[in-house]
Amino acid sequence: MTIKSSILSKVLITGCSLMIIVSCMIIWKTFEKKNITEIGKTVIVDVIQAPVDCSEITTRTGYCKLRYKGEIFGKRAGNEFCHLVSNSSTVAMLTNEEEDIFLFVGEYDPLQFWYAIIIFLIAIVVGVRGLKRY
Repeated sequence: MTIKSSILSKVLITGCSLMIIVSCMIIWKTFEKKNITEIGKTVIVDVIQAPVDCSEITTRTGYCKLRYKGEIFGKRAGNEFCHLVSNSSTVAMLTNEEEDIFLFVGEYDPLQFWYAIIIFLIAIVVGVRGLKRY
């Protein structure tokens, strides 16, 4: 094994490992969202700060500050959910039993499971084929 192929195999293993870790994290978070949506516990949350104009939201903006039972937390509303918090004093959100994770109604997307599975499979295929090559 040459130095070049040794370096390439290490880079390949590292890249594939990162892809597998990211896909597992996506699957975990999507399961959380699925469980919260299935529980269906809805609470009314106070909107402290939110974007005023939803049409001017970029990737770095679109966050809002919300308060529930005295606890303040930040949540990305983005273009999809900005209309729920913009110019509003309260918003209905879904939460888990511990009331420490909050989702906008409709935030759970089952396709995220497939995205994560595809990333996972690509990482496995690339890793196996790459290791056979190097």
